[in-house]
Amino acid sequence: MNDSNKSGQARPEEIFERPDLFLWQLDGPAALFVKMDRNSYHNSIFCDQRIIAASPEILKMDFSQLYDHYSERPAQAPRLNFIFHIAHCGSTLMARALDIKKSNIVYREPPVLRQLGSEAASSFYGATAPLEWQQKLAVAMAMLNRSYTKEGPVIIKANVPVNFMLPEILESSQVRQSIFLYLSLENYLLAVLKTPNHRSWVAAVSTELGAAIESVIGITPEQRQSMSIPETAACLWLAQITIFDQALREKANARSLDAETFYNDPENTLQKIFGFFEQAVSASDISDIVNSDLFTRYSKNPNQIYDNDTRLAQRDAIKDQLSGDLDKGREWIAQHSEKCGIPSALSKPLMETASSLLD
Repeated sequence: MNDSNKSGQARPEEIFERPDLFLWQLDGPAALFVKMDRNSYHNSIFCDQRIIAASPEILKMDFSQLYDHYSERPAQAPRLNFIFHIAHCGSTLMARALDIKKSNIVYREPPVLRQLGSEAASSFYGATAPLEWQQKLAVAMAMLNRSYTKEGPVIIKANVPVNFMLPEILESSQVRQSIFLYLSLENYLLAVLKTPNHRSWVAAVSTELGAAIESVIGITPEQRQSMSIPETAACLWLAQITIFDQALREKANARSLDAETFYNDPENTLQKIFGFFEQAVSASDISDIVNSDLFTRYSKNPNQIYDNDTRLAQRDAIKDQLSGDLDKGREWIAQHSEKCGIPSALSKPLMETASSLLD
């Protein structure tokens, strides 16, 4: 999608019953929609600027008008199941594996949630959200609480900025279950420091979310800005793990999941996830998913051959190369983790045992 696409006006009667119009972004006073169908959602690895819409047309509606129509609707039954994650931990592969066209719908990284998470992190993290922001979140959640099936879950794969508005999301009446996908410190550092592009992502997202990260960890802007990239990565990990830990302790309908468990045993893990999301999927169907091309290709780029053995070999190959960075990250965590009070493992594991956060 890009700005050269023609635009038109969205009609309220088209919006609320089916997902054919997807609330894509908020642009000042306007809500932007793109036309979708079930195949479009299935084929869209991400719903951001990479979304594969059913039509190039972008439709607009004044947000105040949209909110008025939302306010007049009766309450809807909750269908939302979230996958929250710390990035670069298999969430894209997981979300694609869970996407069964005939019986559920999966929204992968809705940009409107990312917008609201970034705004929360930069403007009011830890304080009461402004009314206008609350209205935007309520509408966004209602727009996601739609599917092409009367039964079966709606699954939302979030992204990192969304983690910084977790309390507001989890208080929504639209939410049913949530999974918190994570990596241990060492595995996270190996994942996000392995290439210059990954390191640039660490710097960019930590700058974008800086005010909230400082609040969670208890550091000053000057301290955050003076950190090396390995230290910044460790700080980003600690902030998200701290947020996850609190949410897991407070919410009964939440489970934690070490991404390594999913990578190494996808069949049993998917069976547990489907069960937790209350979707009946046969063992043979899950086996077919795991043995499909999906697990032999890079989830973000299906043209690239890639599987778990490749991932592990690449990680082992760079471990010695990044040993100095790993030491810097560990040292930073040792100085700050006690202040945040994170446990040795996250609570409420989806699988049988909890994994160590600090190896």
